[in-house]
Amino acid sequence: MKADKAKEAGGKKAIARAQKGGTGGGGGNSKGPNNSQKSKSSGAFIKTIKCIKDKELLPCIVFAFSRAKTVELAESLEGNFDFTDVNTKSIIRRFIKQKLQRLEPNDRDLPQIKTMSNLLIRGVGVHHAGLLSLLKELVEILFSDGYLKLVIATSTFAIGLNLPARSVIFTQMKKFDGEKTTTIPTAEYLQMAGRAGRRGKDDEGFSMLCLDPEHGQLPSHDEFQDMLSGQGAALESQFKVDYRTCLNTLKDSESG
Repeated sequence: MKADKAKEAGGKKAIARAQKGGTGGGGGNSKGPNNSQKSKSSGAFIKTIKCIKDKELLPCIVFAFSRAKTVELAESLEGNFDFTDVNTKSIIRRFIKQKLQRLEPNDRDLPQIKTMSNLLIRGVGVHHAGLLSLLKELVEILFSDGYLKLVIATSTFAIGLNLPARSVIFTQMKKFDGEKTTTIPTAEYLQMAGRAGRRGKDDEGFSMLCLDPEHGQLPSHDEFQDMLSGQGAALESQFKVDYRTCLNTLKDSESG
């Protein structure tokens, strides 16, 4: 119980830092965008979302490499889009209420909880490493069940989660790797773009660019070509068959 509370407390601090403008896990320019840049960025983003909605390319995952940017993009949609009908809203509300029972009563009224709940009810999710694990779980389950039509996330959303979409949007093609800002490595690009296209539902997936003025520098032709045609990371299986594995398999088959 103490460990869970400590974990949640850490998550709350991370959210607070993100909402104050920290990049934490993203990267790029330390200077924040001015109002003109924000307006231009959100305007282009809203037009892109309207376009993919009209062309029936939802559900969609939008990748941004900054925790603060994911929240900013999600909030820019408020008042412009609502992807859920009355019945879906009711289902999402009940699910959120059920999951929030795991939190202390005072924690259920945190601004971050309310902000995320309002977004989810409209069919929009935000996902990054700084969120409370409960909020990330809400987004993952609702998206996998088809209740969310748009998820704005950092690259961690593409790792270890089987959450495919109809289309994928990149708001940046460069990210900070801990030392410098570079074009996305081929392996990471393939990991994220590979989320576009749902097996058994889509004949093809769509990967698009909607670069923002702050971090949206377009790579050079050579950088672009290297990213698209480079080799992905080689996969090496770590699965090993030993006596214990064989015995456990036999034991399970006999009990079944």
